[in-house]
Amino acid sequence: MLASVPDRYLRGLRSVVLTNESAMPRRDRKGKTWWRGRKRSKTRILGRYHGGEKDSIYIELRVDKILSGVPRWWLWVKFLREVRFANVLFHEIGHHIHHCVRPEYADKEDTADKWGRRLSGNYSRKTYWYALPVLIPASKALRLASRKGWM
Repeated sequence: MLASVPDRYLRGLRSVVLTNESAMPRRDRKGKTWWRGRKRSKTRILGRYHGGEKDSIYIELRVDKILSGVPRWWLWVKFLREVRFANVLFHEIGHHIHHCVRPEYADKEDTADKWGRRLSGNYSRKTYWYALPVLIPASKALRLASRKGWM
């Protein structure tokens, strides 16, 4: 997935760490953090962007949280499995782009969501180009259904 992201957007990113919640210290698992101007429980976090000094910037993905609530058959289908991880990974890369590459005067989460959608679309076009005639109408139908409140 990282190969689909242009190198200029990954400049300064040291690593992507895959972890599970039980391997983390208590202060990273318990308590609350700020999200869109409100406090949110840390147990709901799927991934985090750790920005700071140039040599210590990394992304943390919590695999057990990303896969929680997913039916077992979902993991057998490569596309569905990758979509689950891609949403979180590209959102966190969006935070990196906003922090280091292209800062904007806008909400951090909105900017990360925008970059996440852009990078996800780029990844889908490069990897699953053969499935686009089916995926594009399906995504439009899902977007319409969620907008109308049918889902």
